[in-house]
Amino acid sequence: MAEVERVVKLRHNGVCHCVSLTHSTTYAALIDTVAQKFDKTQHNPTITYVDSDGDVCVITDSASLLIAFDDAKEKKLTFDVVMPPTTTTTTTTPTTTPTKRSSGVDDGGGGDALGAGAGADVAATPSPAKRLRSVVVIDDDDDGAATTTAQKRVSWGPILKSHRVKPLTSCDASDIAQRNRAEHKDTWLWHLVGVMSVADNGDGMMLEMSGASKVQAGYDGGTQFGWKTTKSENVATNKTRHVAAWAAGVQTPTGLVGKGVPVGFRHEWQYGNADGIPPMRVGGGRSVLTSFHWDEVKTEREWVVNWRARCDRGVLAPGRYLVVLDQRAERIKTGAHPWYNTEAVGTLVACTSDADARRILSSLGPNPSRGVPNHTQYGKTTI
Repeated sequence: MAEVERVVKLRHNGVCHCVSLTHSTTYAALIDTVAQKFDKTQHNPTITYVDSDGDVCVITDSASLLIAFDDAKEKKLTFDVVMPPTTTTTTTTPTTTPTKRSSGVDDGGGGDALGAGAGADVAATPSPAKRLRSVVVIDDDDDGAATTTAQKRVSWGPILKSHRVKPLTSCDASDIAQRNRAEHKDTWLWHLVGVMSVADNGDGMMLEMSGASKVQAGYDGGTQFGWKTTKSENVATNKTRHVAAWAAGVQTPTGLVGKGVPVGFRHEWQYGNADGIPPMRVGGGRSVLTSFHWDEVKTEREWVVNWRARCDRGVLAPGRYLVVLDQRAERIKTGAHPWYNTEAVGTLVACTSDADARRILSSLGPNPSRGVPNHTQYGKTTI
């Protein structure tokens, strides 16, 4: 009997090629085909597809290729190809900043994570009588590894994220503690990349991020709000695809925005807890973040995030910083105004422009956030 032949679409940076595959096609043959179609100098791409359960799966060998082939059955089969970032060897920085990637909206949003690019300012939210306070811990990279950039580690949490604009009370804190004793909560694993600006506004330092790119690296819960993606290899692959696209200045790959709400949906969040929040730390500097507010809007490929917060002088020097962040958001209250406990880990690197941030990101190697992909420790633990 003749071997079944299938037409498969290879997609990379918006360019598609249709090729024929059979059950006997090997992984090595697929890699050679990808190199011929897209970039003959690259022989280690990441290749993913969305299976019949809605999970984003990575193809790593001939066995997983066969699984992908059989899983699709009569469906159209599309393989997304992400080339590894190319390390830049030049020492010069472009003098002009390229046009920001179009997000399909006039005003981006901020929601579940830090991130940025260049963009419009976010209107400051009036401070309540008692400001919401949040912790962000930033430490110098101290692992002893030789680096070409001054990387700083950043972390926070747990911090409450809610739609509230009033300060939290002791009753709220008790309610949060009770909800946290639940055995299982829907958990979103977000990955965010962008640029943060730090400026002295005369009353301390203002931290701002505009136009950040946030995607759903994984999800642990029902299927209403996204794929149930908890496998470490799939979470790591989703992060890699996001980083490669942002570093190259191209559109975010499809399949990473999640489900639940329609394109154009907007969130506005306040981050903060009532009492006992440790200060933000950068080296020897300490500060409690106040007026910590952001919003986000969903586009076809990503969530676009803006946020603003205030901290004391001496914590971060004025300038711009590339931010790569893993964030977990555990829902502890449902309904029209949900609450989430959030935690995050990541990396800060000083940069001069968006173009410089992309150059730096391409040189940081795999997993620049340095967070672990395991879904139980995502946003909590670094490598």
